[in-house]
Amino acid sequence: MPRPPRLAASRQRAAAGAAAGEAKTLAIANGIPAFRPHQFPSVWNCTVNRQDTFTQLACGQGKSLIFSSSADMLSRSAEDGGAGSGGVFILVEPTVPIVDEQAERLRRLGFEVVLLSAETREQTIEFLTAPGPPAIPVVVVSKPKPLTHPDILRALAAPVEARTAWGSFNDAGEYVPPRTSYVKLVCFDE
Repeated sequence: MPRPPRLAASRQRAAAGAAAGEAKTLAIANGIPAFRPHQFPSVWNCTVNRQDTFTQLACGQGKSLIFSSSADMLSRSAEDGGAGSGGVFILVEPTVPIVDEQAERLRRLGFEVVLLSAETREQTIEFLTAPGPPAIPVVVVSKPKPLTHPDILRALAAPVEARTAWGSFNDAGEYVPPRTSYVKLVCFDE
């Protein structure tokens, strides 16, 4: 049975109010007065609606801000365990000056930032294959090529037990699927 129009409109207004409040909070956290019109809808779609999101923007139009804001929201998500729940975020960024700027912004937001290289490959693999999420959110920033290293690709694959497990049921009788990865967001900023 369809919802009464008044109730649907009321929920839409509540959702719009929540989005506006979150947009203001994230803008302040990122040191900007407000998001550009195209930025926050991408963040909201990725984080709240949990949909794969494709955003194509010209250089300088705010792709990096979309990633850092999405990572910030996902790291605080009640659905994912709330503040301090950890998680791994991957940013593929080929432009070195932008990498440094993005790493600084993410550190200010409370993320540990690992610049993927031959020297940090083992540390990255540990984050990706750990039995639980890291204590604080971690962003792995990389150029495209280092992510294609066979050890990184193996670490990104679901563990064997996750591919063969059926999941379980919690105390409330709800199905809990096996956890396959603590990677919450992957962004290609090309």
